[in-house]
Amino acid sequence: MLQVQFDLPHAERIQEKLQNRSAMVGKPLGSILNQGGLVFEREVRILTPVDSGRLIGSWTTKVDRAEVPKWSRMGTNVKYAQELEESKRKPRGVGAIPFFKPGIHRALPKVKQLVREAQEIIAKHWGD
Repeated sequence: MLQVQFDLPHAERIQEKLQNRSAMVGKPLGSILNQGGLVFEREVRILTPVDSGRLIGSWTTKVDRAEVPKWSRMGTNVKYAQELEESKRKPRGVGAIPFFKPGIHRALPKVKQLVREAQEIIAKHWGD
């Protein structure tokens, strides 16, 4: 199984501090986490080798369902994905090998921007 998870920095502290405002913060943070997962998914899909289409169609994104979500996870449950990622074979159709790690690296600048947006939302509701 191949997957990547990104967590909000200091999620426990944020959740504790914002417990009275979790309704105001939870939904926007969940949206940002979902967007981040979809950015990872899109970039990995672009590079995923396509033969039967099973692997490219299996990528999914899940977001923590807590009131103030802490993480987003993107991955696949296709068993041969890890082996294919680590192989030296050339893809039969379109795509590249490796595909997962380069896709993640391509997505990182966009995901970092989303994390900055999340930090702005948190700071707005932080209050002291």
